[in-house]
Amino acid sequence: MATMAVTPSTVMVTGNTGIDALQWAASLEVPWTDPRLAALEDGRQIIVVTAHRRENWGLGIAGIVEGVARIAHARPDVTIVVPMHPNPIVRTPIEAGLSGFDNILLTDAIDYVEFARLLKMATIAITAATAITNMTGPTCSLNQSPRPPLPLELLPVEPVVGAVGVSVMQV
Repeated sequence: MATMAVTPSTVMVTGNTGIDALQWAASLEVPWTDPRLAALEDGRQIIVVTAHRRENWGLGIAGIVEGVARIAHARPDVTIVVPMHPNPIVRTPIEAGLSGFDNILLTDAIDYVEFARLLKMATIAITAATAITNMTGPTCSLNQSPRPPLPLELLPVEPVVGAVGVSVMQV
């Protein structure tokens, strides 16, 4: 706004209740439903992957699974957490392609508070879910990582995502 010659005294900062709620949820010390998630609190690098959007069904999920498997092979020092949607159209190819990796943790769907905590611990979030992209972007400050999430598409889903920057990862 400074570049638009807006007088600072006329600007009122009100906050963002969605981001405030996310940061509050991420700070709660509730027990993990899946005990394997508690073991991740040791400071290791974590990548969180979500892949449940209808637009990704079929070949999209297959490509996401292939990409995550390539990351797992290339970076055995990183733990990849994949909370799986209960829909078998999504879950079946993820389980088939990513089970058996020592550094991939496949979980059932995670509730909001636990997911917020998981995102706070994550180094990177790879997702096609606009809500997660917006929640973990540079304006959120949920974790200390300066990197924005990596969307699973070449074009932003919403203009706001493009405004904060979009990264595409090649492996």
